[in-house]
Amino acid sequence: MCELKIGNKAIGRANDVFLCAEVGTTSNGDLKEAKKMIDVAALSGLDALKFQIIDPDKDFSDSEMTYTYKSYDGSEKTEKMMDMLQKYMFTIEEWEEIKRYGDEKNILIFATPSHLEAVDLMEKLNMPAYKICSWNINFYPLIRKIAKTNKPILIDTGPGSDLDLMKAIDVIKKQGNNQIILLYCHHTSELNEINLNTINYLKKKFDCLVGYSSGGDANIDLMTLAYNPAVIELRLTMNRAQPGHHHAISLNPCETEELIKSIKKYSKVIGDSTSIPTKEEMECKDKYFRSIYFARDMECGTVISKSDIVCKRPAQKGLDPYHFDILIGRKIKKDVKKNEAVTWGEV
Repeated sequence: MCELKIGNKAIGRANDVFLCAEVGTTSNGDLKEAKKMIDVAALSGLDALKFQIIDPDKDFSDSEMTYTYKSYDGSEKTEKMMDMLQKYMFTIEEWEEIKRYGDEKNILIFATPSHLEAVDLMEKLNMPAYKICSWNINFYPLIRKIAKTNKPILIDTGPGSDLDLMKAIDVIKKQGNNQIILLYCHHTSELNEINLNTINYLKKKFDCLVGYSSGGDANIDLMTLAYNPAVIELRLTMNRAQPGHHHAISLNPCETEELIKSIKKYSKVIGDSTSIPTKEEMECKDKYFRSIYFARDMECGTVISKSDIVCKRPAQKGLDPYHFDILIGRKIKKDVKKNEAVTWGEV
């Protein structure tokens, strides 16, 4: 798979990096906040926003499961997952308004569905793509249902082993869907545990498009350009100091806009796997490369010795210095002058 489309955006090959932002929890389950984020996306140059369609009653058998995360001030907060996720739910009517507003602002809206019924809602809303989060890699009934829509599927790698990913990909391909993008995704704040080379590894291992799902560090997001990702999924919040999940590891609107400017600027330096001189270098090559010249005036019939020829600029007039040793011991056919270029016509 060298290229696919999400909505009207082509991904892969020589296309620009597809830029989306995760706002599933940072939108706070609040319609006004979600619409503000769509405005930010439109102004900053994002291609898409990725939400989450959540229903904790369908996701958890244990209502006492907890989740601990860090707040903006560095303190840890622990919440019951059922209670925490309940806050991030939208009504069907709100989903319809989010999708309508995204279309109006030319921002693609898609989501991570957490349960089977969410796929039906996404189809009703005509969302252009699906995301499978790190923790749903083995939710094969969900993956199978998503694959049957024949829409692009982004998969976070997270804790998934090669075998886990192979199984998920196999389920998708058995439904005749090859529109797969793997996103290298890590859950750590330890720099030595992040391995951006995974992006290239995944490309070779699974022969599909590969991108990066941000851990919240803009410097690392920018560094991923060196690995030519098809997609970069950022994290967006309206205010990083807000209480609640994921705000502390997300970028605010100003930071998001600056990062996108940098990505669009520096993605131009990546190129492809070739070695091609620049236009300026090619213009200077004939001037500053060297060719072979006679080192002194000599008469016809003189046998060329090593001291009789030199390598000087410019290059376009004489023989390439690659032929220097071949000329030694040959006779010149005519009288020559110092700094006259050596050509095959003279020897």
